[in-house]
Amino acid sequence: MRKYIIPILFCLTEISFASSFDALVDSVIDNNPSLKSSDLQMKSEIYDAKSENMLSAPEAEFEYLWGRHDAGYKLNAGITQEFDWPGIYSARNKAIKTKSRALQYLRASNEMEKRLEIKLLYIDIIHNKKNKAILQERMDIMDQLIEKYARGVALGQLSRIDLNKLKIENIRLKNSMTTLDSEAQVLRSSLDKLNGGKPCQNIIDLLNEYPDEIILPVEEYDRLLADADPMAKYSESLTESQRYSIKAEKMTRMPGFSLGYHHSVEGGEVFNGLSVGIKLPSFSSRNKIKAAEAVSESLLYEQDMIKVEKRAEMIANRNNSVELLKKYSEYKSVMKNDDSISQLQKSLDAGEISIIDYLAEMDFFMVAAQEMLQLEYDYMIAVTNLNKYKLLR
Repeated sequence: MRKYIIPILFCLTEISFASSFDALVDSVIDNNPSLKSSDLQMKSEIYDAKSENMLSAPEAEFEYLWGRHDAGYKLNAGITQEFDWPGIYSARNKAIKTKSRALQYLRASNEMEKRLEIKLLYIDIIHNKKNKAILQERMDIMDQLIEKYARGVALGQLSRIDLNKLKIENIRLKNSMTTLDSEAQVLRSSLDKLNGGKPCQNIIDLLNEYPDEIILPVEEYDRLLADADPMAKYSESLTESQRYSIKAEKMTRMPGFSLGYHHSVEGGEVFNGLSVGIKLPSFSSRNKIKAAEAVSESLLYEQDMIKVEKRAEMIANRNNSVELLKKYSEYKSVMKNDDSISQLQKSLDAGEISIIDYLAEMDFFMVAAQEMLQLEYDYMIAVTNLNKYKLLR
């Protein structure tokens, strides 16, 4: 059995920018559960780091001793506070602040990627709608032909075989529409999930045309990578935070201190006093310092690697976008004002071609139209990925 490719309208409308497109992305971002979850996790991580930079809890002691016979009793009470070398707290605080800034950049990167995911899903939905629209147009043509040929068969003017061929073609078109309907349900379910489980049919109803996307010069993308790439800034801030952590770790080799107040009662006499202690550093921190320095060095390599990979990805995406736009434009320049379908209809009505020739020619032009629409879709996917840094708010 011959398989028919889903026919696509070759008279595509101009790609237009919907002013509300970004607002539709915002509406889903506001309800996205994964972003909310990651925000809370990041806050928890910062609170944990801050809690580790606090003074240890004061230690209170109480002692009551009694002797035999007339020895009387002894009472001791006191409170002691331990603390590390003072500079450690400052270094840790700077490490926490820079790490907090790094996590903010990570959050921005997560949001950018989520915006991109939503926008690409919108493009899939629009592509599905365009496929369904032209398929419906083809089905309408088939319905008209079937009605016409049914009348002709009833009057004995047309062949029932030709009518059956049209009916079989119409069944194939309906099967294609069923496939597109199933695809639309999957896309709607995916969007509902990104929207926190809330129905998104009102958003889908507004998605009819692709957003306006243009290919910028390489220099502009280099500027975006330098100024707007949150992952690069995350890596830089994380590296800076690690430097402060190394400084704090080195200070652990300095002595720690403890201060205390003591109160004693013995033989009816009361004693009050202060105590000062010193905690001598050990050599156990030496390996910790080496480990922290190794992490810092690895972060520097990672920072350079991210920059190289991001630029290589940008160049590849841009070249792909340029090539796809070129191919799409070539198709569009030929087929934009093409009236082959109406000419075929006239030839069929005039008896100049058979129903077999008509269906074959229709299939040829529809396949070409499908290729053009697919190129438009591929271009939109490529250029949207290319322009993802413009999605930052």
